[in-house]
Amino acid sequence: MKSRIFVGLVAAALIFFAAGLVRAQAAAAKTAEERIKALEEKVVDLESRMASKQDLGTIQNLITEFADEVALLGVKVTVIEDTLQNSPAKSQ
Repeated sequence: MKSRIFVGLVAAALIFFAAGLVRAQAAAAKTAEERIKALEEKVVDLESRMASKQDLGTIQNLITEFADEVALLGVKVTVIEDTLQNSPAKSQ
């Protein structure tokens, strides 16, 4: 009789444990989905801030056109030029 009660208690404990695991997995999946969604939103935000190839070309043309005037003012544009060379552009 005692062994049947013990087996019943073990079975009940296993059922509760399994239910807890299912809840934990569901919570983890929801958290992962939320993190993925947040990362996707950040990617979209970053892409919207990137300059297009046309924008980069315009900036390069302005640097070339006004290089003498900027040099007379004593302003260095090498940092801007280096940034333009190393920055990825949207393909538009």
